[in-house]
Order: sequence, then C-alpha cells, then structure tokens
Amino acid sequence: MPWRFQGVGTRSLGEDCRVDVTLTAEAGAWLEFLPHETILFDGGRLRRSTTLHVEPGGKLLACEMVVFGRVARGE
Repeated sequence: MPWRFQGVGTRSLGEDCRVDVTLTAEAGAWLEFLPHETILFDGGRLRRSTTLHVEPGGKLLACEMVVFGRVARGE
C-alpha cells in the first residue's frame, strides 16, 4: 500500500503540528517506508515521531529526508 506524506513545517503562531507514524513488519514481511521529504521553514512548528517495529524474520527499508527552508529567501 503506497503511503505519501510531504511534510511542510511552515511558520505558526499556534500549536505545533504533530505527525505520529507507527508501522510494524511482521515475520516474513517486507516493509518499505520512504515518505516524501519534510521541508522545514523558519518559524515552523513541527513535532514528528516515527516508530518502526520489525519482528524476527521481518525486513525493513526506511529513510526520512529533512530539508531546511529556502536559501533564496534567506531561511
């Protein structure tokens, strides 16, 4: 099942944005967790938690990319 999240941490005067992900690869399973990059901007309020469980005999390929702001705008 493809899952796509492109996180964008933009400026906020309110509460933090929360993204909580929990995934499990059971025995004999192959799990790929390769979401789109998260772009953090100046003043952004993002709290992200990723929990990955791999049972014995399960396999996991995971990567999370974080990009810091926009250089052209001085961030």
